[in-house]
Amino acid sequence: MGNKILNNIDTITKELIVDSLNNSAELFKEFKMQTPFNTTHNCYPSARWDSINETLSDSLRDLNFPFAVAKKGFWALLLFCDSKKEIIFSAMRRDRFEYICDNPEKNAPQYFDALVSLNNGLEAKVSQMRLDDCYEATDKYNQLDSLCKLLPAPSNDKFTHAVVVFDISYDEITSIKLYIVNNRFEIVEEEDIMDSVIRSRIPLVVPDKSPDIQNNDTEKRKGLVSLKKNVQKSEA
Repeated sequence: MGNKILNNIDTITKELIVDSLNNSAELFKEFKMQTPFNTTHNCYPSARWDSINETLSDSLRDLNFPFAVAKKGFWALLLFCDSKKEIIFSAMRRDRFEYICDNPEKNAPQYFDALVSLNNGLEAKVSQMRLDDCYEATDKYNQLDSLCKLLPAPSNDKFTHAVVVFDISYDEITSIKLYIVNNRFEIVEEEDIMDSVIRSRIPLVVPDKSPDIQNNDTEKRKGLVSLKKNVQKSEA
């Protein structure tokens, strides 16, 4: 099964996500250097997300990508669309993503359950029976209506939701992937966009075929032909 949905996302969007997250790591490190706190660091988790949302919003604004900030209690969630307004994006860390998908009935926040309900009916790569197949979060559709109203209407009937999942090690972004997860919290599609963006920026090295090298190659081939002829004569 190919990535029919993720392959339709613009390269510009994938580059924007990768560059913004990498820039956010630098912004967060600058914040840590400026803070005077040594004993406890309770502000760091929030500051990391503020760094991510700051760099993302700056990049989205520069390229005229629609985005909005949703208030969820004391937390502010950044949502944005691709240029065609057909996919709505949210972001989370890998450990959080795996924690939610492992037991969505217990661990899924209402906003995320509402977003994945946009992918209702999408077939997963590996489908499995779950005890919570009939799980419905309280007030899911009111949540979804509230989230989607913050963004321009999609060109099709509805949005598809994609989640940006990233890893961090020693304050460096080490992995960035896109996932399409259906309403049963099963993976429908996935793509390592950090890897694909980095590979697309590596220049293609063309071997230098100067006249001297070409002549040497020709002489070598002639030598091999002569050697084979001599061997055949001796065997005869």
